[in-house]
Amino acid sequence: MALPEVIDSVLKRFKVEATTCYDPAIHILADRERIAEVFSNLIRNSIESTDEAVKIEIETKKEKDFVKIRFADRGKGIAKEDRKRIFEPFFTTKEEGAGLGLAIVKSVLEAHQGKIEVKSRKGRGCEFIIRLPLRRQDA
Repeated sequence: MALPEVIDSVLKRFKVEATTCYDPAIHILADRERIAEVFSNLIRNSIESTDEAVKIEIETKKEKDFVKIRFADRGKGIAKEDRKRIFEPFFTTKEEGAGLGLAIVKSVLEAHQGKIEVKSRKGRGCEFIIRLPLRRQDA
């Protein structure tokens, strides 16, 4: 599966300004719909984290035998005390929502032998970094 195609198809569903920088040769072995769900949840969170026009940066980069996918925004950010819990089911800081989006993200990535980490400062935005194994011939 060509990773840029999946990301671009998800971006088309949302009204969001995105700056992308892709390594076009990256392919992963994954369930396209489930990975698209991961990207949708991250983009939706970016949209919901700001009161202004959303600007997202998305970058893919090959690193050894995995791909690093970086999603960054300039939204409200996540408080330090909440960062430890954001991937827990039903944890939310929003007035609406079930608190399942990031729990689903983590679960899908783990099912694909992937990982996710977050870097954030309250009021300065978020950066989610995903690592997924490359398709064998790309590694």
